[in-house]
Amino acid sequence: MQDRVLMTANALNGEVAPTVSERVRQIFHAYTETAADLTNELRAVRVLVPLMEVYDHDEDDLECMLRDVMADLRHACDLLGLPLHSMDRIAQGTYEAEVHEEGPAAHISEGWL
Repeated sequence: MQDRVLMTANALNGEVAPTVSERVRQIFHAYTETAADLTNELRAVRVLVPLMEVYDHDEDDLECMLRDVMADLRHACDLLGLPLHSMDRIAQGTYEAEVHEEGPAAHISEGWL
């Protein structure tokens, strides 16, 4: 849905905008070519690209893909006998520290690359 909104807005200006999925891939390739410092935006991109390659999903529905990934992580923790809830609390602390240090990842439409 978000991809369609971005494409529609740009189409009104006579432009053909990349979808969010295409934009994520562009950012990933730019990151790997420049070896830039790891920012929160790049942390997000480095996890999204491999997931987009593995999960069969509608390019317009990355939210659905991420919900599936979150459910699959729960299955993986069950399989490995890992404590999901305590791991999630630790991950939340890491996320909060990173956001405190550099702010939240900018929305992809803000053109941060």
